[in-house]
Amino acid sequence: KGKKKNDDDGHAIKTSSEPTQDNVSSIENICSTSVKGCVTGLEAVCSSAGAGLVTSNSNGQLGLYQVKLAQGTEGEPSVKLQSAVTLAPHAEGVTDLHLSADRMGAASVDEGGGLALSCLHSGRVLSTTANADPVGLNAVRFRGASSQEVLTAGCAPRGQLKLWDLRAGAQSTPEAQSGPVIALSDAVLGGSPARCLAVHPARPEIVALGTDGGKLAFFDLRKPPTGKSSGLVTCWPHRVQPEPPLGGGGGGAEAGGDPVVQLMFHPLRANYIFTAASSTASGPHTFLWDFSSQKLDQEGAPGSPSIDAVVHLDSDVVEIFYDEPTSTVVNISKHGMIKVMASV
Repeated sequence: KGKKKNDDDGHAIKTSSEPTQDNVSSIENICSTSVKGCVTGLEAVCSSAGAGLVTSNSNGQLGLYQVKLAQGTEGEPSVKLQSAVTLAPHAEGVTDLHLSADRMGAASVDEGGGLALSCLHSGRVLSTTANADPVGLNAVRFRGASSQEVLTAGCAPRGQLKLWDLRAGAQSTPEAQSGPVIALSDAVLGGSPARCLAVHPARPEIVALGTDGGKLAFFDLRKPPTGKSSGLVTCWPHRVQPEPPLGGGGGGAEAGGDPVVQLMFHPLRANYIFTAASSTASGPHTFLWDFSSQKLDQEGAPGSPSIDAVVHLDSDVVEIFYDEPTSTVVNISKHGMIKVMASV
């Protein structure tokens, strides 16, 4: 049984070393459809046209599938997924997909470093940047409510995190579309590729970044990068027993932790953050971190966050979903295991 405590707003949070998990053996397949290539991204949409799903794949395509009611063989109503929009904004496989706050804009990145902005309502590709990163991009996120500003993170050892302003239009050069490039220091991140990123739900200037080298870093976009500062707020080794932040907010190169493959702020209580680690000696797992419990150390740097929950899976975590009405987190592994964290 998980014990309960309150967050800063007085909400009850259930915590334990192994949180309550719902029995998912009764999950049934309602409908399915085939997608060419490997599915690399999945987002849910709900509009005047009804509910639907947006996918990205390894062929460089985005697809919008609408949920339709149909007549079953025995007169019973059934549900099917019907392809509504297919876009091909990328020459290489899509690595990440994110929808804007109004769920009509789609930002996507690919293996070759390409960035695209598409409109699901009109079915048009609005903007493409073929060389947003010279090596490759792993993650993309809209910045808060803006549908024209996106953040990308990739494999380059420097300049891993970039802010793009796409209001210049599709005909502009990449330099005209780009906002300030936040150059990350090799001394902090060790030159390891950035794997995932997340934007604070209430403060879009705060960005979290996870790396293959096992670092969890937080940036403040209001701090312009200079020769001595990259906007870095603090950087943590990603391990079960965290140590003090590396360099106290931008300092030395220390050993990292488990590779960070997924990252998500709690959408309702952003002092909590979910992270997922890939296969390590302790096995693939999802963490729930509590940063509200931080205390300042003797040098004034943030102290250690606490880990409220650890969920172990059979293989690498490929996605973390949060359902607000039920306060439920769903963890999906590469080999098809589903684990549900309830009352989170």
